[in-house]
Amino acid sequence: MSAVLGGKPLADRVAVVTGASSGIGQATAERLAALGADVALLARRADRLEATAERITQRGGEALAMPTDVTDRDALARAAAAVHERFGKVDLAPSSAARRCGSRRWSPAWSTRNCPTTSPTPTRAG
Repeated sequence: MSAVLGGKPLADRVAVVTGASSGIGQATAERLAALGADVALLARRADRLEATAERITQRGGEALAMPTDVTDRDALARAAAAVHERFGKVDLAPSSAARRCGSRRWSPAWSTRNCPTTSPTPTRAG
């Protein structure tokens, strides 16, 4: 049996959420903030990221929006420094960053040939 969380059980916690400008990442960031966590929002789309941060702060939460490409190590280091400066710690780090490549529909025949990667060993889906 599950119960719906209410109140602010994550007060005094800090979450860094990647992919926070849309989809699951955005929903996760907004829910964590609603439960009391301060949230650092990372994603590439600055306009959507700022909109998410604004919604969180309008609802009484604390949000730091940082346009960041998580495939860029230097950008991640800058984001980590900004989070440390603003919040001093990180308690939670849900990752929802993703990249869509090739067809919008998944297919067993899809391969990473259609999607550039920073990984030294691309993998094959399917």
